[in-house]
Amino acid sequence: MSDTRLQGEVSFVQYDKKFITIDYVHNGKKKSVNGTIKEEAQQKLKDEKEITDFHYFREGDQVTFDLVRSVRGDKMTADRIKFLYNNSYSNLLHKASVDNEFAGYLKMVGDDYFIKEIGSYHFFPLRLSAWELRPPLNAINDPMYFRLENISNPEKVSAVLLDRKFIPGYTKAMKFYEEKKELTAEVLRISPHAVYVNLPEVRMQGKLALKKGEETTDKEGDTFKVLITYLGPDKFALTKA
Repeated sequence: MSDTRLQGEVSFVQYDKKFITIDYVHNGKKKSVNGTIKEEAQQKLKDEKEITDFHYFREGDQVTFDLVRSVRGDKMTADRIKFLYNNSYSNLLHKASVDNEFAGYLKMVGDDYFIKEIGSYHFFPLRLSAWELRPPLNAINDPMYFRLENISNPEKVSAVLLDRKFIPGYTKAMKFYEEKKELTAEVLRISPHAVYVNLPEVRMQGKLALKKGEETTDKEGDTFKVLITYLGPDKFALTKA
């Protein structure tokens, strides 16, 4: 049961331990309180139709919350935390729609990489392609340039490095693509939608899409020649030569 419903601003996020610190004013006094952002806490609100989806909490978020006593009863804690808005985050997304180039610092939370934008201190998950080299651990806290993607969906925004490093096979595949040279494909498995293949010459894997209702005579272990019809940092397309 809520003792008091209040509004405040998120001043700190501990992503590892899944809690946030909220600064608020109550009875004319500035105070701070911690609260959990674990999935089960948001799932409860979603089940009760208080929120429509999970929120990725950030510093600067304006939130409402119930101020209640902890289970032990020795302190106050924030419960039923609901996101309202974040002006600095919205401004950042607007900038990305005009000039999508930012500077930040590489961070790591658990096994996941993040970028902390240098001006706003907002964290963005770093998206790496299947052929992109993971940044070395000694690069943590180093400055990086990046762009934002999925900016039309504030809950799904991620960062992509401007200076991306790829496996040697990707560079070799680019030469095959530019020179329109054939390469060998080995069938790994077959699904109703695609033939999945290994490309040993470039040490990459891909697929040949099947049209709806189309059947293939290929079998696991078969080899044949293919051409790369499209190659980008995040996906590529193949066709039989």
